[in-house]
Amino acid sequence: MRKELPVNQKIYDLMVWITNHLDHFPLARRHTLGKRIEDIFYDLLEKCIEARFSSDKAIKVGCLRQANIKLEQLRYFIRLAHQQKLMSGKQYQFVSTNINDIGMALGGWFKEVNRR
Repeated sequence: MRKELPVNQKIYDLMVWITNHLDHFPLARRHTLGKRIEDIFYDLLEKCIEARFSSDKAIKVGCLRQANIKLEQLRYFIRLAHQQKLMSGKQYQFVSTNINDIGMALGGWFKEVNRR
């Protein structure tokens, strides 16, 4: 079995944290905003896994672009959750820092793929 890519592990770890946190959203928000956040995390991880195992450069680049779009969507929805007081300032800072780390890792991966 291949060793997990650091960016995929970061996404997975943050998914575990956020899905546990989404259980504490009020019911009305859990099934709307919470569901959107959760779905975007799933899509993001799926695109990164697809990029990892693709041998075609064009497919890999496309997956990484789509992952970057998902990450940007996630930034907006997380900010919305914070503004609606569904996350504390400390929780928002934790998630935002991790999202930024994931973004930097995705950006590095994208540059590496384009150099080849």
